[in-house]
Amino acid sequence: MSQLTPAVVTSFMKRNPLNKYGVFAGVTVGVLIVAYINLIGATMGTFFPAAPSWFQDLNVGIVALLANIVVSLIVSAATRSLSASRDSAAAERAAVKGA
Repeated sequence: MSQLTPAVVTSFMKRNPLNKYGVFAGVTVGVLIVAYINLIGATMGTFFPAAPSWFQDLNVGIVALLANIVVSLIVSAATRSLSASRDSAAAERAAVKGA
């Protein structure tokens, strides 16, 4: 449930930095991280034994949420120009058909 937080919070912004592709990719990555770590029974301390204790005690959901945010922003930025060019090409085709 917490994996939807970035999408919900940014949906209230005037200029939403996320699009549907970024949200989908981010939520997928976050859920896969949580599922994998829970399935193998690991903790952050398992992956980073030399890290400080505050880092080893981090909840896996927080780490997955951070990964979700990063992936969501990257995919949204990468697909924003693709969807904009696709929209302009569709508008151009519609204008040619109408003429």
